[in-house]
Amino acid sequence: MAVAETEEESSQARRKAGRLRLPRGAVSVALIALLSLACGVLLPRIIPMLGWSENWVKDVRISLVPYASKPVRQDMAVLAITEETLGTLRYRSPIDRGFLAQVLERLERAGARAVVFDILFDRETEADKDARLKAAL
Repeated sequence: MAVAETEEESSQARRKAGRLRLPRGAVSVALIALLSLACGVLLPRIIPMLGWSENWVKDVRISLVPYASKPVRQDMAVLAITEETLGTLRYRSPIDRGFLAQVLERLERAGARAVVFDILFDRETEADKDARLKAAL
């Protein structure tokens, strides 16, 4: 009987050796990591408040962390047309082409080598102002 038990034990040992056995801790860690990833990706989409809190934390971090305020390049500048500026024009949309021509002429006198507009020119406005802008370009 002792021989039979040893043969049976050796048979079980061979079967166990063929299987991949992971330690219980590794399986638990993998499941926790997978669950954390799923929560991090899905929960902000399901519960919008989590996205807001993430944005709030980013805002706080940006406002508290000091940063250098000098521009990246000294030979570049950004000129923005603000709501206050638009309020001085006769109409807001499309932006007054005479105003844009005046801005271009001032930039040329100041020595600008290149100007980039992030404005949609999708329709004509007053013919004389359109012609002035074309001439300035």
